[in-house]
Amino acid sequence: MKSLIAVLCMTMAVGAIAAEKQKTAAAAATTRHSGSRNYGYAGCGLGSQVFTDKGFFAQTCASTTNGTSFNQFFGISSGTSNCEATQDEIAQIEFINGNLASLQKEIAQGSGESLAALSQVLGCEASAYPALTRELKAKHSTIFATPGAVPVWNATLDAVHDNAELATQCQKIG
Repeated sequence: MKSLIAVLCMTMAVGAIAAEKQKTAAAAATTRHSGSRNYGYAGCGLGSQVFTDKGFFAQTCASTTNGTSFNQFFGISSGTSNCEATQDEIAQIEFINGNLASLQKEIAQGSGESLAALSQVLGCEASAYPALTRELKAKHSTIFATPGAVPVWNATLDAVHDNAELATQCQKIG
């Protein structure tokens, strides 16, 4: 019992040290835009290692395992259990989080400084900017259907991936 309490306290201490950075890393680590990731929608953690199938039942079991064993927090804090996020993913989510209101307005308009900066953060070539603005403007209601930086990021990457021209001209989209 003492060792369980010690492990729990140590886990909480590790998480408290870098809590804000870990939130971003957690969001990126559990995203669907991670071609090199070895897990599904349940995210990283022990569940992703035990239940490797990406089907509904396996992902439900993986999510339950992650939730009941409290291992996702430790995995994200320590970078283990399939819980690694790339620096590009973290930078993109942090950028969107810090510029969400202006991006919502500028994507609707089809131009703006934050939108131009997003293009750079996504690694898009300068020649791709007009196509990016058209694509994001056309999908504005889908991109901002769910509030928050991570859903907006996921929907933005979906829009870029769905456009063959952009998928080849934006280098940091996973």
